[in-house]
Amino acid sequence: MESDQVKEYELAVLVEETGTNVEKLLTDQNNDLEIISKEPERPIALAYPIKKHQSATLLVYRLKTLPSLVSKITAQLRFQPGILRSLIITPPIGQPSAPVKSRKVKLQPEVVAETIPARSKPLEVSTNEELAKKLEELKDESQ
Repeated sequence: MESDQVKEYELAVLVEETGTNVEKLLTDQNNDLEIISKEPERPIALAYPIKKHQSATLLVYRLKTLPSLVSKITAQLRFQPGILRSLIITPPIGQPSAPVKSRKVKLQPEVVAETIPARSKPLEVSTNEELAKKLEELKDESQ
């Protein structure tokens, strides 16, 4: 690979099931591609069905390749059976090469109740006539 033209990219792929070998597909047909890192496979629930699937496995790769190969890689992934979606982006500037682990925090009901302030007085229920009168009063005060 010519290092002066090579750029770093991030590839996210949604596959039907675990075990789909995206790495082999990428490296077999693209000699000018280097996989820098791979995040662990994660099963996810989809927000909406994709090709009649409600869940998928998310694969995320960091790779270095020539910009001219990005469209070729996208086309290869688009027509592969077992791959639901794929996306190649340039990572944000200054983002570390290694993936950053996120933490899941479980809130206990007691902690949530302490952090949300209680209402000092109950909500008043008004009729349409009372609301109209209040609007008229506010309108008269502003003039």
